[in-house]
Amino acid sequence: MKKVCLVGLMAVAVTMTTAMAGEKAGEAPKHEKKAAVEKNTDDKEMTITGTVQKIEKKKKDGSVMMAWFVLVDENGKEIHLPKDKAVEFDGSKVKVTGMGHTSGKDGKGKTILTAVTAIEKLDGAPASEETAK
Repeated sequence: MKKVCLVGLMAVAVTMTTAMAGEKAGEAPKHEKKAAVEKNTDDKEMTITGTVQKIEKKKKDGSVMMAWFVLVDENGKEIHLPKDKAVEFDGSKVKVTGMGHTSGKDGKGKTILTAVTAIEKLDGAPASEETAK
């Protein structure tokens, strides 16, 4: 019985200590904190032509840990693409239309696509086996 009471008192003490520490610092509890996401309002419609490539990050044992798709344009710049839209265009030359912006001076920085509206294959071959039928 003494052990149960002691455990209960310790739990109350820890809870009160952490609650008081949060009040003293003037911080909200973790579940009330929101991440400060800075939205870029100067997005404009962009059309970029390039080749879709799949990039894989592997574990030490050789298995795939992460995979994502990038669009490599004529200048060699890599632009990340949403996986669900680009998976059927792996290795193909495509024209991507979407909303985005270019960061850096005079548009020579990193191109970021925030939303992809359409991906059109330029080769002339069907994009996948399903569209060939």
